[in-house]
Amino acid sequence: MSLNIIDNNPYRFLGVYSNSSTKVRLSNINKMKAYLKVGKKVEFPSDMTNLLSSIKRDLNKIDETTNSINQPQDQLKYALFWFINFTNIDKIALDHAITGNIDKAYELLQKKETFSSLINLGILSFIQGNNGDAINYITRVIHEYPLRLGFVEAICGNTQTISEKDLAKLFVDSLSEELSVKELADLFKQYGVSSNDYDILKDKLVDEHINTIYNAINQANSINKSNPENSYRAGIRLINSTKPIIQDLKRLLSINDLTYQKTIDNLANRILQCGIDYYNDSNEDEETTIDKTLKIAYKANEIAVGQLVKERCEDTINTLNDNKLNIPLHSIQNELKQIDIAVDNFKNPQQRNNNSSDDFINIRPVTVDIVSNNKYKYQLEAVSTLIDKTEGPLLSIKQKLYDNQELYLTISTNIASLALNKIIDVVNSSQKSLNDHYSSSFGSPFDSYSNFNRRLTITDLSSLLNSSISLMERLASFGMKEDFRSHFNSQKSTLVSMKNQLGSAMVNYYNNYNRPKQQSSSGCMVALCSIVILTIISLIM
Repeated sequence: MSLNIIDNNPYRFLGVYSNSSTKVRLSNINKMKAYLKVGKKVEFPSDMTNLLSSIKRDLNKIDETTNSINQPQDQLKYALFWFINFTNIDKIALDHAITGNIDKAYELLQKKETFSSLINLGILSFIQGNNGDAINYITRVIHEYPLRLGFVEAICGNTQTISEKDLAKLFVDSLSEELSVKELADLFKQYGVSSNDYDILKDKLVDEHINTIYNAINQANSINKSNPENSYRAGIRLINSTKPIIQDLKRLLSINDLTYQKTIDNLANRILQCGIDYYNDSNEDEETTIDKTLKIAYKANEIAVGQLVKERCEDTINTLNDNKLNIPLHSIQNELKQIDIAVDNFKNPQQRNNNSSDDFINIRPVTVDIVSNNKYKYQLEAVSTLIDKTEGPLLSIKQKLYDNQELYLTISTNIASLALNKIIDVVNSSQKSLNDHYSSSFGSPFDSYSNFNRRLTITDLSSLLNSSISLMERLASFGMKEDFRSHFNSQKSTLVSMKNQLGSAMVNYYNNYNRPKQQSSSGCMVALCSIVILTIISLIM
C-alpha cells in the first residue's frame, strides 16, 4: 500500500505531472468540471491506476485541490511525492509505468541520474513499499545542490528558492504524518544521505516520546482510587508502557539533558505515588502489600535521575524494608514482653527481690548442689530463673517464625549469651575469692568451714562447678548462631575440664588426709592446692 500523500496527491487529482504547465492544469480542470456536471467519469493517463488505487473526483473537491498547490512551498511539498516528466527518458519510463510495466520503468530511470529520474525512482519505490530506497533517492535530490536547484526550477520556475534545510523539513514532516517517527528515524539513519534529516526526526521523536509519557502520567492520575488495586495496576502499567520509551529517550538525549531529567523524574514520581497510594489503602496482608509496593518503588528509583526524586524513592524503600523486618515482631509481641521482663529482672536483681508481687521469683529450686556462699548461689539461681522464664517464649517464637529462623536465633543467642556471661563471671569470681581466702588463712581449703566463717572453700567451688555445668547443659538446648555455639561449647568444655581436675585434686587430698600425718606432708599439699587453683583460674580466663 502506497502513502496517502501519493494516492491523494493534488497533482494526481488534477491529472498532471508535478512540472506540467499551468495551461495543461487548467485544461484538465475544465474537462473535469464539464464531465462531472453531467455525471460522467473523468480519467487521465497520469492516474496510474495500474499501480495505485482508483481516484474519486467530484466537483466540490476541484477548487479545494487547486488551492492546495497555489503556493510555491505547497507545490514543492507535493512534488516530492509525485511523478515528474522532465526528460525524454522520464516520458518513456512513465508511459511504461502507466501500463503497469514497473520493471521497465525502473530500468530506464536508472540509466542516467537526474533530479527527475531520482524523484520518479523514489515515487515508484514508495508505491512498492521500498521506503528506504525511496528516501535515499529523494534525499539525494534534496541535499545535492545541482539536483535540488534543477528540481525547484522545474516546479516553481527560476524565481523561487528554498533552502536545503526547509526542503528537507517539508519531506520529513510529510512522511511523519503517515509513518511513525521511530520507523522514519531508523530509515533515515540507514538510507538517508544527510545526518541533518535524522536530527529533524530526532527532535520529533523526542517530542513524541515526551508527549506519550505525559499522556500516560495523566491517565494514571485519573484512575478511580476507591480500589487500592487500581493504583497498583496503574503503577505497573506506567512502568511497562514507558520502558522502551525511556530507553529510546536515553539514546536520543542523555541523562544530563534537562528535558530528559524533568520528564523522567515526573514519571518516577508518579510511579512511586501509585505505589504509595496502594500501600496506604491496601486491604491485603502486610507482607504482600509491602512486597508489591517495593516492586514499584525500586523501579521508580531505578529510572529517577534527580537527587530529590531519588531521595524520596530511597526513603520510601527504607521505610518499607524496616516495616517488613518488623512484620514478624507483630506476631511475637507477647513472647517478647515475657522475655523483656525476665531479662530486666535478671539484670536488676534488687528490683526483682523487692517486688513480691512479681511471680518471677516463684520458680522451681535450682536442681544443682547448693553452694555455701549466698552471693554465688543467688547469681546461679538468677541464671536458672532466666532459663526458666525464657525457654517457653523462645520455643513459641521458634514455631511462629518458621520462615524467619534468623530472627529467632538472634533473640535466643542473646539470651544464651547473657546467661553464659553470668556463669563465667560467677566461676571466675568464686576462684578469686577462694584464692584470696586461702592466701590469708591457715585453714585447709577443703574444710567446710575455714578460720573465716562462711568463706568459700574448695568443696564449695566443686559444688558451684557442678551447678554451672548443669545450667550450661540446659542452655545447650537454646537456639544459637553458629559462631556463638562454637564459643559456648568451648566454655562448657573448659568447665568440665576444671571439674575433672578439681575432682582429682580432692580425691588425692582426702586419700592423703586419712593417712598417718607427717610433718612434711602439709607443705606438699599446700603447694598442690595452690597449683590446682591457679590452673583452674587460667583455664576459665
